[in-house]
Amino acid sequence: MPTIWLVDDDEVDGLLFVRAIEAVGDGVEVVVMESADACLSRLDAGERAELIVLDWHLPPAGGLALLAALGERSGMPPAVVLSGSTMPDARQSALDCGARAWVVKPDRPDDMRDALAQMLQDYL
Repeated sequence: MPTIWLVDDDEVDGLLFVRAIEAVGDGVEVVVMESADACLSRLDAGERAELIVLDWHLPPAGGLALLAALGERSGMPPAVVLSGSTMPDARQSALDCGARAWVVKPDRPDDMRDALAQMLQDYL
């Protein structure tokens, strides 16, 4: 069963993500973490996922710091940034730091399901 790690400190966004994945990703397990430190600790302990989806605005250092830390480790799964922002400079920084994609958090649940279905098709 493929596993996606969602790293997002917003509990509501995490719940919406899990529900949307459940609607489109048959047999996909979602593990939610609220911090970059939790994600890195699990990786350092040898746990793995097929895809890491991270929020750009993670406290305290942000998604860019997590992407940089992932880039320092070998054999990491693809990472996709999920953000409410459309800032072109931030998007480019994320891509330059190793993110495979920048997905803007849709306002509507149907749009979220469509975006996540595409993400699953592209990365799992």
